Amino acid sequence: MRSFLFVLLLTAPALAQPSQQDAQAPAPGYAHICAMYYPRSAIRMHEQGVTTLEYSVTPQGRVANITVKKSSGHSSLDGASVTCVQQWLYPPTMENGVPIEVSKQAKIEWSLDSRDPLPSLLQRAAQDCIAKAHPSDEALAKASAMTLVKIQFYRSDPPSAEIASSSGNEGLDKLVVGCLGQLPPNISVHPPFRLGYLLPFSWKTGASLGQSAPSPEAPR
Repeated sequence: MRSFLFVLLLTAPALAQPSQQDAQAPAPGYAHICAMYYPRSAIRMHEQGVTTLEYSVTPQGRVANITVKKSSGHSSLDGASVTCVQQWLYPPTMENGVPIEVSKQAKIEWSLDSRDPLPSLLQRAAQDCIAKAHPSDEALAKASAMTLVKIQFYRSDPPSAEIASSSGNEGLDKLVVGCLGQLPPNISVHPPFRLGYLLPFSWKTGASLGQSAPSPEAPR
């Protein structure tokens, strides 16, 4: 009997933890989450850390003049932090009725250890779905890399899943996207802003004979 082992590696969202200088809430519709920017090379090398950034918020609420105040210890994570924060928006800060530029700090935590219950639910749903599909040993052998999937939630819309990086097997990539795009009813996510995760799927064969078992935008 054919058997396979499916291993799912899941990134937790890289969260921007506001410092005391960054107490102002983000503009409606924009979540301060950076998981979608987790570099593939950093995931592969299991690089983690915290990047502290300083930046200014313009009178229009946009981020400018970003500098790395404290490095995470990994240039790829620092660069991804800057790229992510460039997308953030804020409500303008008012002084005497006039919007002004202000300085802020933010800590971007890059972690591969999930502390968010939602990725765990996504993981279990993907496991069940993929196990029922029974991908062949031949298909698994053609997967030379991990499948990286971006998944986003927004209000009551169906989840949006798309390939960020292919495994080398289009069939397996489509299987993952299909499973994540049709989540079971018990996973109901209706955030007021776009909530995004980056989900890396790593494939390999070699489970015990007779068993068949499967072994996270920045928003715009």
